[in-house]
Amino acid sequence: FKFIFPEVTSFVAKKDFNAVRNITNQIFIYSFFVAIVSIILIYLYGDLMILEFFGSNYLGASSLLKITTISFLFVILGGYFTSTLKSFGLFKQTLIIRLTGLMSFVVSFYILNFIHSDPANVIYAFVFGHFIIFSNLFFVYIKFMKYNFKNRPFP
Repeated sequence: FKFIFPEVTSFVAKKDFNAVRNITNQIFIYSFFVAIVSIILIYLYGDLMILEFFGSNYLGASSLLKITTISFLFVILGGYFTSTLKSFGLFKQTLIIRLTGLMSFVVSFYILNFIHSDPANVIYAFVFGHFIIFSNLFFVYIKFMKYNFKNRPFP
């Protein structure tokens, strides 16, 4: 993870949490931009892309691709926050959060499938699982940053 975000790791080592917060703000802007552009392009041209690359037999997958693009933001930010929290030394917390996301993916899939059997349920569960991972990582990040700005040990 030091190779993915060397600036963040460097600032964490120096305990320059203002710089970490500034990079995080930049990552948020970048992630929102990439996610929104991806969503727009997939919603406008997803059918054409599937037709061009996979043929008319796969046009039904277009709706599933459109649902999947919603998770782009959560996947990008989840990767960033996982790396950042690991640079803080919170390896155990990130592992627990990712396992929680995996469990929420599986449980939500089975709940959705119990309510109504639909091939899209796995995509809905995928998006939900990544949302759970992102929201938990973000919560731990915010909590960690508050403790460090107040110079208190993180619980």
